Amino acid sequence: MGRFFTLTNAKKNFNGLERRRTINLKSGAGPTSLKFLTIAVLAVLSLLYLVQANRSATKGYSLKALEEERTKIEAQNERLEVEAARQKSISEIENKTKDLQMVPVDKVEYE
Repeated sequence: MGRFFTLTNAKKNFNGLERRRTINLKSGAGPTSLKFLTIAVLAVLSLLYLVQANRSATKGYSLKALEEERTKIEAQNERLEVEAARQKSISEIENKTKDLQMVPVDKVEYE
C-alpha cells in the first residue's frame, strides 16, 4: 500500500566534493492510521448529527410556542368580532327606532 518518494540529500565532504545520497521514504497508511482516521470521521459525523438534532428540537419548541400564541390571538380576534357585531346590532336597532319614530312604551295594557 505504501508509495516511495525519492529525495536527494547533498552534503559536502572534507575535500569540497559533493556527495549525493538518495533517501527513500515509505509513506502509506497503516492499520493504526486507518483506525484513527475512521474514528475521527465517525466523531465528526456524530457531532454534526447532534448539532442537527439539537437545531431541529429547538425549532420544534419555538414552532409550538408560536402555534399556541397564534391560537390565543385567533380566539381573541373571534371574541372581538362577536363584540363588534353585538355593538353594531345595538346601534342599528337604536337608529332604526329613531328612523321609524318609535317611542318606548310606559305602560302595557292587555285586553
